Amino acid sequence: MDWLTTDTVDAWPQAPTAAKVQQVLDAAKAAILAFDAGYCWGITTALNTDADGNAVAWPGDYPAGQVPSALVMAERMHARRVWAASRVDPSNTGKKKFTPVDIPLDWVAKQVARPKRTS
Repeated sequence: MDWLTTDTVDAWPQAPTAAKVQQVLDAAKAAILAFDAGYCWGITTALNTDADGNAVAWPGDYPAGQVPSALVMAERMHARRVWAASRVDPSNTGKKKFTPVDIPLDWVAKQVARPKRTS
C-alpha cells in the first residue's frame, strides 16, 4: 500500500481544492509517522532486513508500495479529524474570531497504527 493522495482518497465533502485536501493528508501522515516512529518497521521482517539477512535501519518513512495497511487506515481516520477541525465553527460567524482546535491523534487511530499487546 501507499500513503493516501488526492487521487486515492475518497471524495471529501465540501473540500474546496485538491491542494487543501493534500495539505490535510500530509498533516495526517506526519502525525501517524511520528506516532509509529518505526514500530511497524521493527516488527516487519520483510522491511527491516535485506536480502542477506542484515538489519536495515528505519529510514523515517516507508518505501513506496510498502506502507503497512494499518498506517494507511490510521492516516485516513486522522485526516478526517484534521479536516473536520479545520473547518470554521458556524457559531463564530460574524464575530470575526476563530477558536483554535487541538487535534490530538485519536485513540482509535493510535490503536490501529500500533496495537497494544495483551501479553
